[in-house]
Amino acid sequence: MPRLVTLINEVLASGDDVLEREIFGTGDPQVIARRMEVFLEEQFGAFPEPIFYRHSVGIVVGVGLNEQEVVMKVHHWRASKPRLAAIQRVQFELSLMGLPAPRPLVRPSKFGAGIATFEELIPGDIVNGHDIEARKVLAQELCRLISAGRKIVDGDGLGSPAILGEPGGSLWPTPHSPRFDFEATSRGAAWIDELAWSARRRLAALTKELVIGHFDWRVGNLGFVGSKLNAIYDWDSIGLATEAFIVGSAAATFSSDWSKPGGSLPTVVEMRAFVTDYQNAREMSFDADELEIVDAANLILVAYGARCQHSDIALSQVPNASRGESWLGLLQERGGLGVTAF
Repeated sequence: MPRLVTLINEVLASGDDVLEREIFGTGDPQVIARRMEVFLEEQFGAFPEPIFYRHSVGIVVGVGLNEQEVVMKVHHWRASKPRLAAIQRVQFELSLMGLPAPRPLVRPSKFGAGIATFEELIPGDIVNGHDIEARKVLAQELCRLISAGRKIVDGDGLGSPAILGEPGGSLWPTPHSPRFDFEATSRGAAWIDELAWSARRRLAALTKELVIGHFDWRVGNLGFVGSKLNAIYDWDSIGLATEAFIVGSAAATFSSDWSKPGGSLPTVVEMRAFVTDYQNAREMSFDADELEIVDAANLILVAYGARCQHSDIALSQVPNASRGESWLGLLQERGGLGVTAF
């Protein structure tokens, strides 16, 4: 089994150590590995045997400890102990209801400049999000999660998705990764911002009941065993919004797996099919106002993805890939559809 320092070094070999430097003050794999090993041993009383190391919005580490497999996530974006504790309460209640939610193991703890949470590791494979049957399962399981969430009385402290912003606030939230700089890359982004503002105005005009939902619902955050959903990951994406907003957001990303080139974004046709699958699962169609929210939520999520890609290209962080397989290409198609895509 590889040492933790080896796994960290493999991830940081690309030179992308911005998140590690923000959390630990260093990009040195040996220093980071040792700090994690000491911290985990303090929490669980055993030396961790590494399974995986990943970084994106936060740092995620899988380890073996005391004959159990544990996932530690070090949160840095929108992280606070009260919010993460509220998420753990919901996560635990949903696990008791039979949803494939990993059980939280330890209360959120300060670690470096971030906050660490711990949960059991439930294995699962990433499926092809473009597969029709997989898409239907994703829609059905999202409906199941939202239905179960309605039974949870205490959703206080979860907060709403950052993309909704604050009334009268700026268009975009602080980007989810330090690699994106919206202010420095505003040139050429006016058309993206215009579409996002139109979506935000539409959302502000419509109100519905808030429910608990997952705001990064996609195959990359879901573990399957065969055709069955076995695990739901990325619980810091839990929050409160309208059912229609949750579904519209999920329609923009459900097929995505960021470990693949281009991320496997859905087409507009597939996004519509996902919404139809969801309505079939809930056994009730959305009304006109709900469909408006679905569409506006979908549009602003696609616009946010396009704004991140525009930043990457402007800062030369990534190659300018074919826009037919990109957020920018998807937004251009969405923007050309007129008032609504759904």
